[in-house]
Amino acid sequence: MYNPIYFACKHFLNSKFTDKTPNIRKLFNSSIQGLIKLKETYKACHLVVLCLNYYISIIENYLDESMVESLFKKDTMTSLYDDTTLQNLNSFWTTDRIKIVLDIIEFLCKDYSASNNVQSLEIFINNIDLEIAKLLCY
Repeated sequence: MYNPIYFACKHFLNSKFTDKTPNIRKLFNSSIQGLIKLKETYKACHLVVLCLNYYISIIENYLDESMVESLFKKDTMTSLYDDTTLQNLNSFWTTDRIKIVLDIIEFLCKDYSASNNVQSLEIFINNIDLEIAKLLCY
């Protein structure tokens, strides 16, 4: 999750993107809430909680527009995310797809039976994941 979180923040939480799509910030705020819930689930696993705190810090770094680049440390997996790969991955996220995800997230945040309705988002994302998997396998 480490590299994808960083590269997603870098691409989607820059001022150029957020000026066009300000609601994207809600998606990342929701992801922080999800990570906080995961911390509670894994509270007995200190290493997992540490990693989740780090992921939250990376997201907050971009949400707060602190842009402290030294917060992200490259690891052995980082080299897999070259410019071409990132462009290919990001190209799947068209304006329409982003709008759909943001609309569903907004609906789920207001919906008291969200646990039942979250499947619509899962199905939508799974279809995109299948397309991406096809791209990466060829």
